[in-house]
Amino acid sequence: MWAPYYTIHKIMAGLVDQYRLADNTEALQTVLRQAVWVDTRTGS
Repeated sequence: MWAPYYTIHKIMAGLVDQYRLADNTEALQTVLRQAVWVDTRTGS
């Protein structure tokens, strides 16, 4: 599935907020996995 990077950024920002404001460690792990995926797609 393809999604614009703007949308991915908004999802990631929400996950970071959930971690920072609600101490949701699952959100942190999810955003870290998503960051690896984005890096793989855009790194080269």
